[in-house]
Amino acid sequence: MLNLEPDSDYNRVVVTMAGDSASILAGALNACRAAASLIDMRNHKGGHPRLGAIDVVPFIPVSETTTEECIQIAETFGNIISQDLNVPVYLYESAARTPEEKVYQILGRENMRVLKKN
Repeated sequence: MLNLEPDSDYNRVVVTMAGDSASILAGALNACRAAASLIDMRNHKGGHPRLGAIDVVPFIPVSETTTEECIQIAETFGNIISQDLNVPVYLYESAARTPEEKVYQILGRENMRVLKKN
């Protein structure tokens, strides 16, 4: 772990990790499994629109890691986490599967109401 940045305004934590592909994948999976099991979104407070306990999990190339390697990690992560937690996963930017998914756009509050489960 390189950095842990809590943000009380958004009621979230940004974690920055670096390592080999297997370690990064395992760390991201374990962190997301823990978040999903411990965070109850019904009690969540904060000014930032949110879909769930896990928001964005980007895999970014650094040093000698290639974008292609990050895409592979993102795809593997998405497949595992969607099956383990039974949640939708959206790949974006370089990992996007269609041109429409290429650009990551933050969902506004109006769109959040449509997606919110009653």
